[in-house]
Amino acid sequence: MLVHAGPASPRDHRGAHLASKDMTPATPTTDAPRLVHVPALDGLRAVAVLVVFASHADLGVPGGSTGVYLFFSLSGFLITSLLLQEHARHGRIDLVAFWVRRALRLLPAVLVMVGVVTLAAVTVTGIPRAAETVDGAPAALFYYANWARAFGQDEVGLGLFEHTWSLAVEEQFYVVWPLVLVAVLARFGGPRAVLGVALTGAALAVAARLLVTDEPDAAYPRLYNGTDTQADHLLLGAALAAALMIDGRWRTAVRRVIGVALAPAVLVLVAAVLATPDRATSDTYRVGLTIVAVSCAVVVGAVYLGGRPFGRILGSRPLVWIGVRSYALYLWHYPIVMVLRETGLDTGRWWAVVLAVSLAAADLSYRVVEQPFLRLKDRWPSGSAHLRDGAHPEAPEHEGDDVAQVNAVLVLDQREHDGSADGGLTGDGEDEQDREHPHQEQPNRPHAHGGQR
Repeated sequence: MLVHAGPASPRDHRGAHLASKDMTPATPTTDAPRLVHVPALDGLRAVAVLVVFASHADLGVPGGSTGVYLFFSLSGFLITSLLLQEHARHGRIDLVAFWVRRALRLLPAVLVMVGVVTLAAVTVTGIPRAAETVDGAPAALFYYANWARAFGQDEVGLGLFEHTWSLAVEEQFYVVWPLVLVAVLARFGGPRAVLGVALTGAALAVAARLLVTDEPDAAYPRLYNGTDTQADHLLLGAALAAALMIDGRWRTAVRRVIGVALAPAVLVLVAAVLATPDRATSDTYRVGLTIVAVSCAVVVGAVYLGGRPFGRILGSRPLVWIGVRSYALYLWHYPIVMVLRETGLDTGRWWAVVLAVSLAAADLSYRVVEQPFLRLKDRWPSGSAHLRDGAHPEAPEHEGDDVAQVNAVLVLDQREHDGSADGGLTGDGEDEQDREHPHQEQPNRPHAHGGQR
């Protein structure tokens, strides 16, 4: 499905900068962002997935859901950046190509994980919650785990697939948001309208949380698992992407706001990680989630725009290595933690062993399952120009353990640089998003120790 809004533009050149004017669908341009690699975004993924792991492994981290919210914000930001840059460059968005690339990126790894875990639940004695795991496999495979938990299976459970609820939220976002974005661009023009719609949607998510029943047993699973009640995390990331695409004055303003808000945002997220209340349903909690969502967007924007502390710390080789494998680590860590706990292992005390096993499984999944499909996905055309997904056509393949695919990032005009190694970088593309987020579980569950996801 090609959504046309004007003639296709010539292939982008290596040195292009982000267009300085609000681009309308009728005016594709070659003055579009070029794509480079920003390791710090992988490092942010690593931090997010390790927060989730720490919560599940009983390391005294009740707010593991904060890691999930970071992934939501990052996903909204990166996917919107990718789609807006395709529209700016070509005057259209190829939705079918986008969805095919998403499927090639995400489905193989989850199919293997669900297949292996289900087979183990059927054939191996001693697998915890085996019957629930078998029953929960369809919800994990077909991305409705969040709604199954929100309406009925929160008490029954999805076995070793509880953590797939957030994957479902994101997949539903990948289906609906591109359609909304295309409609907005066709009717109203450029990123300003997208920004308005994203902010309106985020406000509606807050309203949705406030309208959920006050009955505690029903309220918590609905608040925690609903796509509508979690949408502000995704849409504030999308709003950040749209604001950065408008023009240089907007980018300067966003940079200044982030500079002022960064320290409070980090404090909010640290507090959320260390002190998230168990199964909270109060109005304060419902509104407070939006403060967390805003804080996530601020942190994502700070990493994206660059800065010495973030670039050097989050761009370190160990964090980048984990971040590249964050999707696989998220998929495998939860069943591994639950199975090892069933053997009597104290996962909190022996967390390093549990993490090592989880990282080994993630690395195997990444190399054997994900990489072959990533190569196939990169041959799928993006829009009318046959770009490798999220990568500049002339960009080389990454080598070594730290990066396997290009992390696409929109480069701002060099005049906006602040002089730092990663300064001036904005945005990204689909392969950035391709380190799919980790997610997490609810703290009250006997199988989901420590924190929500």
